[in-house]
Amino acid sequence: KKEKEPTRRRPGLIDMQQTIFVFCIVLAVSLQVSGVEKEVPLIPRKLLFGNPDKAYPLISPGGTRIAYLAPSKEGVMNIWVVTVGKQDDRMVTKDPVRGIFDFLWGYSDDYILFFQDTNGDENDHLKSVDLRNGNVRDLTPYKDVRATNLLKDDQHPEEVMIGLNRRDPRLFDMYRVNLLTGDVKLEAENPGDVIGWTTDRQFKIRAATAFREDLSTAIRVRDSVDKPWRDLLVTPFERTPFLGQYNGGSLV
Repeated sequence: KKEKEPTRRRPGLIDMQQTIFVFCIVLAVSLQVSGVEKEVPLIPRKLLFGNPDKAYPLISPGGTRIAYLAPSKEGVMNIWVVTVGKQDDRMVTKDPVRGIFDFLWGYSDDYILFFQDTNGDENDHLKSVDLRNGNVRDLTPYKDVRATNLLKDDQHPEEVMIGLNRRDPRLFDMYRVNLLTGDVKLEAENPGDVIGWTTDRQFKIRAATAFREDLSTAIRVRDSVDKPWRDLLVTPFERTPFLGQYNGGSLV
């Protein structure tokens, strides 16, 4: 039986590879000797990691104001506001240490909302800035409680919904918060498996998405806030690429 000859590399390819290798070595040595590498300036770390002059501009719902992030005189990032068409920029928060790196408008030109924890404890509080008087209010002033899952509605600009693990550290119930008075009221209690909530056009929680123990996902609805929840749709894990949504009285 005739043995198969081993695959041989072409002499021309070997010569080319050797030539490239030698050229790279000669080039590296020549650059080091000539000191070209030392002439290339380093990018200043302040340019890479320092605060920007201005960042994250957001126009208000009514189009009258623009809010943005910028450092204070002490170099701490805070929220600034300017009236459209004017140059009346002013800093509306006064964080002296940690800084603010994200915010959003309420459905009003008078309120800005932002999340902030305390000394890095990761228990974010929902805070608001009233641009009419400059007051900064902690809307969720509870110790060891985290705020998440903020919901807004353009027809109810004076209120928001927020998830709080106030009753049970493991679960986030939904609360209605009045931006004018700071009043906090329980809106929907998490039975233990809900991962998302949705409101209708009356800004009432009418739908929820639950991740069940068998790894299936259930879309739950209720006819009104005083009616019991029911599973409208249940899908197995491998067939669940969406979340439930309830808008304007119709399921989407």
